[in-house]
Amino acid sequence: MRPGVEDVVFCFLRFPSGISAHLHLSWLDPHKERRFTIVGSKRMATFNDMAHEGKLTLYDKGFDDSPRSYGEYITRSGDIFSPRISNSEPLRLECEHFIAAIRNGAQPRSDGQSGLRVVRVLERLQEELERTRRAPVAGS
Repeated sequence: MRPGVEDVVFCFLRFPSGISAHLHLSWLDPHKERRFTIVGSKRMATFNDMAHEGKLTLYDKGFDDSPRSYGEYITRSGDIFSPRISNSEPLRLECEHFIAAIRNGAQPRSDGQSGLRVVRVLERLQEELERTRRAPVAGS
């Protein structure tokens, strides 16, 4: 829609720690969503910031490696739990925490090193986006 601004971006990130993430971002999408899913070997969690209730849901769902399964994983599904989460504005809470940490001389949860890591990821994503814009499209 606007030159130089991507309408939709699909991204796959893999970090040195082995953690990976898949992102779908769109300023144009008519369905405004702010949600993510975390998948672990023992449990899973979903977070939906747009929900008024049930923002966070924890699933006792995963897989077990059983010696009787001949090396195959056996899926396991257990309880589902949704703790109460405040509907307070997240950015406001983060700013209030940061100001309180400065006043009290405490270490904030998101410090300068955390911010630097975020900026590095964003810079790398921007570099990849610009690289793929320049790449020729097969068959054209």
